[in-house]
Order: sequence, then structure tokens, then C-alpha cells
Amino acid sequence: MKIAVFSVVYPGLEKYLPDFFNSLSNQTDVGFELFLINDGLEGLGGSLGKLPFPVRVKDSKDSPSALRKRGINWLMNEGIEAVVFADADDYFSENRVEIVKRLLLKNNLVYNELILFGEQLHSPLPMLTNFYKENEEITAKDLVSYNCLGLSNTSIRLDKIPEKIMEIPDNQIAFDWDFFSLILHSGISAFFTGKAKTWYRQHEKNIASPSSLKDEQILRGIHIKRDHYCLMSQWYEEYNDLEKEFRKLLTRLKTDDLMKKKYCNAVRKQFSHIQRWWEPMKLIDELIW
Repeated sequence: MKIAVFSVVYPGLEKYLPDFFNSLSNQTDVGFELFLINDGLEGLGGSLGKLPFPVRVKDSKDSPSALRKRGINWLMNEGIEAVVFADADDYFSENRVEIVKRLLLKNNLVYNELILFGEQLHSPLPMLTNFYKENEEITAKDLVSYNCLGLSNTSIRLDKIPEKIMEIPDNQIAFDWDFFSLILHSGISAFFTGKAKTWYRQHEKNIASPSSLKDEQILRGIHIKRDHYCLMSQWYEEYNDLEKEFRKLLTRLKTDDLMKKKYCNAVRKQFSHIQRWWEPMKLIDELIW
């Protein structure tokens, strides 16, 4: 199987890249190519010379969503059969490529454990083994209210990615949620493994943090859920009511400061453990007040 690791690099990642490249160099299976889209990071070439696998770099500037779509097309055009997605501010267990390559021989989409570490965390925290057992299968219905499939803990056979993903707008924030929801709606299932791990770095530039719920993060999450449901409702009518309800909720919280305060406090009150992306942001009648 011709397999690649794919990531996007950009200014601000400089201090994280040594961990990223070291974890790839130390893989027990280095039989892959590394594909990088460089969105304006200077001096990248100096980090690539001693890596034990081929590296391809394409310079391109655009939104995160647009660059991911461009990268997927690039991989397909180069004849890559399967991709291990990777965020360059994270790093990986030494067996990640070996494990997922083996699992992809019989599964179309694999997602592995996330270990949260970094800012505001006293010690590393496992995120997904709280919810999933080894080889547990999830389908589209499991991704309706939250997401567990990110572009740093997933691997997929490229021929299973539907053309519809190219219709995801370039300005979508939670591209990974849209992307994997469309894939699962095409009839593909995702299978979990805790044997491979992604060390998921928590810092102030995270789009989403399962370990922190400030008021602005909560409002942003509601905004993202509204946009996600709006997009998905273009194809699947079961998202129509969710889009309407989260649109009304967002409008109310933006115009009623007292309700915003009460809502955010209720979300934090119910937030008693690590949850999946966007899971804490619920409709008013779903919260414990």
C-alpha cells in the first residue's frame, strides 16, 4: 500500500516542529512519504534534510479548509492509496504508522487515541478511551452532536473519500467535522484503536480545546455547530431542525447578556470530564441548570 503522512505547516509552528519530525523519524515503520503544504513558514527546508523518508513540499497560501482540500487532491494525483493525517503541532507514538497501516488493510477509516497535554494541564489526559473500545465502529449518526475524528488522529484509504468533500466552503472553521461527517454519510465506518496515539497539544491557538471552556470558546462552539448543521442540511434533511435551533440559540446568546452568562455557567457545570469536540455546546433544554 502506497501510504503518505500529510500535514500543513504555517508560521507559529517553529517551536513544535522538532517534536513533530522526531516522532515521524522514530516510527517503527518509515515506509511512507511525507507530504507538506507550506502556508508561509520560512526556513522549513533546514528541518527536512536528515529525515529517513521522502518529503514533498508544496507552497500554497489559503484558508485551512482550502489547503486541506488541495492537499487531498495532491495526494490522489500522486497515486497515494492511504493517508495518515497529522497536525504539525502534535506528535505521535512510535507505532502509529505501523498500526494504522495494518488496520487499513481491512478497514477504510481508522481513528486512534488522543492524549491531551500542554497548557493548563497538570498531566497528560487520554481523550477517546473514555468513550470507545478497541476496534469499536462508529457511523454517521455518531457524529451528529460532536466530533471525535480530527486531522491528527485519523487515517483513511483515499479511494473512500467522496467528491462531495470538495464542496465544503473554504471558510468553514471545523473542516474535519464536515469532512468526516460526509465520509461516514457515504456509507463508510470508522474503527477505533487505542494502540496508536496522537499527543494532542493544548495551547492558545487551538481551534477547539476539550479541556477548557471559556465564554468565548462556548460561543464559538455554538457558531461552529450552527455552520456545520447548515452545511450538512444541504444534503441531509435530518440536520434541518438542528440548524434552526442552534441558529436561534446563537442569536439569543448574542443579544441577551444575562442568558449568555447563565448558559455558559450551565455548560461548565455539566462539563465534568474530558468531552469530544463541540460536545459541551448543547441546546438550552439539554442542559442541567
